Amino acid sequence: MGGLAKIMTPISGPGDDLISNLQSIGVATDDIDLVICSHLHPDHCGCNAFFARATVICHARELDAARASNAEHAGYVAIDWDHPQNLM
Repeated sequence: MGGLAKIMTPISGPGDDLISNLQSIGVATDDIDLVICSHLHPDHCGCNAFFARATVICHARELDAARASNAEHAGYVAIDWDHPQNLM
């Protein structure tokens, strides 16, 4: 859940997470080389940090919105999307 976990309580149980689900089908996070985000709210990018080798793609206007001075008030949490990966 990334930064969203600070304000919401997850309803999934232990082991019911992205990393475990990928491992159950034999995929590691380092196997992922491309992540496409429809938008940068925490529910859609909160796990991007786990894909350190991936290039992350989102629309330029979405990236502008996430970087705006009022971004947190619009639901953007930088800790969830602002990572050292190649963000395009």
